[in-house]
Amino acid sequence: MKFPQHYIRLLFITMIALVMAACHGSKKQRGTGYKAKKEDSLAAVARQNNLDFMWLKGRFDANVDLGNEQVSFNASFRMKKDSAIWISISKLGFNVVKVLLTQDSVLFIDKLQGKYYNGSYSFFKDSLKTDISFAQFQALLTGNFVPIFAENTYSATTENNQHIYCSPSKSSLGNTLETGAFFNGTQNINALFLSSDTAHVERVYFQDPLQKYILDILYLSRQDGSFPFPKKMEVNLQSATAKPKKLKVDFSKIESGTTPLDVKISIPKEYVRIK
Repeated sequence: MKFPQHYIRLLFITMIALVMAACHGSKKQRGTGYKAKKEDSLAAVARQNNLDFMWLKGRFDANVDLGNEQVSFNASFRMKKDSAIWISISKLGFNVVKVLLTQDSVLFIDKLQGKYYNGSYSFFKDSLKTDISFAQFQALLTGNFVPIFAENTYSATTENNQHIYCSPSKSSLGNTLETGAFFNGTQNINALFLSSDTAHVERVYFQDPLQKYILDILYLSRQDGSFPFPKKMEVNLQSATAKPKKLKVDFSKIESGTTPLDVKISIPKEYVRIK
């Protein structure tokens, strides 16, 4: 059955969206735009406003448009800050995939096919041709600020109620960020949008104009109260060689605290290891 492979792939599309924007394009960016200062950088404020927690748990519902197929699933997750991310994915009430990410390892089990993977982050590096880290996965799920520029040199502009960090400069891109069109230039585009009011991340954008690839992450809303975890998130994937894909995630029942949560995953002896 191909059923569980969908969930593995779609879950990791969500997770690595921010990672792709944070790492894959940043190594090629060497712009000469506005150089932010510590005292006037909204990025510094964003870091201060990042969610702080010891243990965290919640749920999310996901709907995916693959262009020629609609897929939906739900999941529960548990997190220990800077240590572990545990995710259990279900479909129609049946648990189909479990995932455990730690600082140096990746474990997931495919319960329908009786298979599992247990190894390093090279699993993603080899597949996606990009370096990734646990910290970046964590930032994606929590909607926290994570630097997307290899150097502290980029353009900074304010439009409407957003502060935009962009490399190359936004003024050189025309209306690329607004229309979703492919850029005519050759330099990868990184853009980070922060709310001018809250300094929370609202959008992360990456484009490789040579490979004709756009990845656009939107944090549409956040939870009410004193712990503004993301509430609705959308990931848009556009390629010149494939149909556009869209992933919508609704988070709920978010709770943080100091009580330890169970983040263990047991691998049945009869399961076959994925190399």
